[in-house]
Amino acid sequence: MINMLKLIISLLILLTTTSLFSQTVKGEISKIKIDPALYDYAEISPYKTLKKSIRPKRLSKNMGLEFVKNWNSSNVKAKCAEKYQYKISIYFVDYTRRTFNISNSTVNEEGNMCIAISDAGLANKLWKSK
Repeated sequence: MINMLKLIISLLILLTTTSLFSQTVKGEISKIKIDPALYDYAEISPYKTLKKSIRPKRLSKNMGLEFVKNWNSSNVKAKCAEKYQYKISIYFVDYTRRTFNISNSTVNEEGNMCIAISDAGLANKLWKSK
């Protein structure tokens, strides 16, 4: 009888911890969309430079909103890029900021998750824009 009770308690603990773990994983995958109405401006800079420091470039409003559109319509992706090309900072009218790392068609927001965007050349297009 005591062994049966220990088994039931062990199973309950296992089910509870499994449920908590699955909720944590699901919470990490959710993506927060960017409200274009709150968008103020965006800057892009190389992810890491070994040489002298390179100042961020301010993106045109159209190019910044193109990034926002791609982010909002993107899908969750499981595998993150090993190397990122650029860092993009989105500034909002309420003086807050969100930072993203971008490489080819993968975007990562501050290490939380990786997102696949449809425009595979978006990173280079944003960097080369004027």
